[in-house]
Amino acid sequence: MIAQKAGFIGVELLLRPKNENAYLDSWDLKYIQTLSKEYSMKINSIHLPFSFWDDPSIADFKKINILAQELKAKYIIVHIPRSNQKEYIDMIMPFSKGKQDYPLVLFENIPLKRTKSNPIFSYKRLKDLTNVCFDVAHAKRSMDIKSFNNLMDDISNWHNIRQFHMSEWDGKEDHLSLNPKSSFLKQITEFFTVGKSADLCLELCPKAFGTFDEKTIIKVLERNRKMLKTIYLDKN
Repeated sequence: MIAQKAGFIGVELLLRPKNENAYLDSWDLKYIQTLSKEYSMKINSIHLPFSFWDDPSIADFKKINILAQELKAKYIIVHIPRSNQKEYIDMIMPFSKGKQDYPLVLFENIPLKRTKSNPIFSYKRLKDLTNVCFDVAHAKRSMDIKSFNNLMDDISNWHNIRQFHMSEWDGKEDHLSLNPKSSFLKQITEFFTVGKSADLCLELCPKAFGTFDEKTIIKVLERNRKMLKTIYLDKN
């Protein structure tokens, strides 16, 4: 597995929609368990399929919860609903408050888009949620750089972030390779410096690699992993 060769110890499993070729594999418990054991790679979190927001299913969510339990995943990642997704709002929002058993349901911030309805929780209200997966690139593409830096400066005061989705936004694309000069790396380091804990999950899209060559992909992943490791090491 590429993740193992790049030095990672765990992955986030992105479930695929039913109309995609990878659907059966990503939902196949025995297949995922076999891969996890073969490559000594834990499944740290499970991300709902992107089709779920517009076609929510209680039955499918129960299946996902069972899958997460069987794989011993810590988190189930869901997107914060947009205002026009009523069925999804009704189904998922009961998980936004109160104490939960594992796997925890983490609410991931989503980008603001002019052509779509806005998420029902603004960035200023993310603190109101019990458990958050904070996506850095989504935040960066949703606001001007001053507002983003102010938000990231305040991150160390938050108590509800359980996981960070780590990637870069370059003004056109998100989920690109981390830039060592990005100020948010130091701001997230401060989060750990003050005694907080959270998982760091690298979330890159194919454009981050620019190729399908395995050796090149591994090099890109290794370079990003070393930057993530620095955040943990700098906390002391």
